Amino acid sequence: MQHRLVAVALCAAGPLALSALSSHHPAPHRAATTARADSSSCAAPAPTDSLPIPAAVPNDNRLAAGVRSSGALRLELEVRMARWCPDGDRRPAPIDIAAFAAAGGAPRIPGPLIRVRAGTRITVRLRNRLATRSIIVHGLRTHPAAAGDTIRVAAGAVRSVTFDAGAPGTYYYWGALADSVTVDAREGIDSQLTGALIVDPATGPIAPDRVFVIGMFAFPGDSTSTPRRPTRFGAVINGLSWPYTERFDLAVGDTVHWRWINATAANHPLHLHGFFFRIDARGTEGRDTAYTPERRRSVVTERMDEGSTMTMTWGPARPGNWVLHCHIRAHAAVDWFWGLTDSARAHAHPGAEMPAGRMNDMAGLVLGIRVRPRPPMVASNAKPMVKATSAMKPLLAAIPAEPVHRIRIVIGPSAGSDTVVRIASTLEDPGWVAGRDTGSYPGPLVLLERGKPAAITVVNELPQPTVVHWHGIELESYYDGVAGWSGDSTRTTPVIAPHDSFVARMTPPRAGTFMYHAHMQSTTQVGDGLYGPIVVLGEGERWDPSSEVIWMVGGRDLRAGYALTLDGRHAPPPLLLALGHRYRVRIANISEDNTGDIALLADSVPVEWRPLAKDAARLPAAYTASRPARVRTSVGETYDFELVPRRAGELRLEVRNTGHLQAVQRVYVR
Repeated sequence: MQHRLVAVALCAAGPLALSALSSHHPAPHRAATTARADSSSCAAPAPTDSLPIPAAVPNDNRLAAGVRSSGALRLELEVRMARWCPDGDRRPAPIDIAAFAAAGGAPRIPGPLIRVRAGTRITVRLRNRLATRSIIVHGLRTHPAAAGDTIRVAAGAVRSVTFDAGAPGTYYYWGALADSVTVDAREGIDSQLTGALIVDPATGPIAPDRVFVIGMFAFPGDSTSTPRRPTRFGAVINGLSWPYTERFDLAVGDTVHWRWINATAANHPLHLHGFFFRIDARGTEGRDTAYTPERRRSVVTERMDEGSTMTMTWGPARPGNWVLHCHIRAHAAVDWFWGLTDSARAHAHPGAEMPAGRMNDMAGLVLGIRVRPRPPMVASNAKPMVKATSAMKPLLAAIPAEPVHRIRIVIGPSAGSDTVVRIASTLEDPGWVAGRDTGSYPGPLVLLERGKPAAITVVNELPQPTVVHWHGIELESYYDGVAGWSGDSTRTTPVIAPHDSFVARMTPPRAGTFMYHAHMQSTTQVGDGLYGPIVVLGEGERWDPSSEVIWMVGGRDLRAGYALTLDGRHAPPPLLLALGHRYRVRIANISEDNTGDIALLADSVPVEWRPLAKDAARLPAAYTASRPARVRTSVGETYDFELVPRRAGELRLEVRNTGHLQAVQRVYVR
């Protein structure tokens, strides 16, 4: 990856589209950020001339900024314009953007890391090197703190602030070019003015961790300009977009601690393939809440709202290549209309040959994770090297075995349609769910059993390639379903070409609610309905359709003129429930880009249900008290509830987005 990072750090300068907001780069540091002044390309760095606007350097948040002395930290911080290439050579021109920099250093995206122990006295001297605009900086204050403390620095001015670090936690500082701008309203040239502020415990060891700052930008295009300026949109982790984001090399059995900061104008449901992760803390710009052991949840997808923070812990149990990504399609996909080069478009097209290191049509908020096997333990006296324990079940489950369940899913276009508007799926498993054939979307229910091997054959009768991801299932990497990446150095998951098939093998180590869906991010296959539910039954558990309710939220991006659906419809057929009967309600959101607010109402008032599980992981007791039947679902999340109807009559199951009604199902209780 080093050669890619250099290309980004030294991206060439172009016309000064925002030169009025810039100031000259200090002479002693020209050599670190020089490039060809008459070029507007990110494709290749070139030596020589000084830059009126320096190149931005991606910040991996591994090195804390400032000078420490006797329990104090002093940091010289600047705000200046920078020329930024988050996509490397995939974007035809750099982006002019405001960035933080340590005095005398290159601009960094995200801003310099402030990391201290509790009790440290912090002094920040802030210089505004923008030529004509004031900068308003938030977050440089003692934590926890209420919002409202800001520092306003006029163009060319310098101000200082001193504060105590406060309580341990994950925080951040950020800047804006207007007083009225909130952290979730920055999309333009001030969108990357964010830096991590981490406060560690005052004493004791500090566990190794990593810090990730999510960034996002959106610049409107101008078709009347010469040359034409394309619309530019992107999402980054620590200043870079996949495939330039950092790769992680781990070993089976490692323990990983990651801190996340979302200071963008959107929510981000972060999804980890292949493993569950534990939520240790959640917070905001000014406050962080560390969970006690009895309140820590395990998930495979966690929604990070605008302005929020998260601390997570996980450990890889199986070798192979995995990813963590935002499950909103627009945040993890190459979009051909955001100013990418023609060559990048070819790389992104489904079915095109991908260059080394580039997954099929993914970009943005994606991290690549390689997990190698743990080195074998040294045996003595011919005893077993390691004793199998319950903690090893996921690893042992990856050992190939003769399938107990053989399932066949056929994917094809809707009848009578020349284009792929909807996906029709069929499922055959004579010994398990004989002859079940939906011929519509969502796809049919896949029933599996914990600890029982299964082989699922996916037949692609679409006129385009596809690949299927078994969302939340702990399985061997090769079958995980990320084309060109899942697997290892010897083989990776292929796309399923038209009229071809692929066999996915798995032995689920846990029971619960999961789903399958297309993983071709830039296509509309998920929005068109290529998804379906998976239920894994526990030992001795029998499938009883009369006690099960499955609701799946799907649909295209609302901004594209589509709307959310419930089980593939805006008004599904009525559902009949029995008074006093105990139901397990399974809810999944696999829309392209959208939050789905779900509520089960009686006369506009939610009835009661009891939370049971999130992403197939049983919830701690602290979260399982009965509550109003209302839940906000983000893309990639599943929820289980227990519902016992207490009153006869008509209910309404509503799906809303930002308050707007998207789908309704009538539910009759008799």
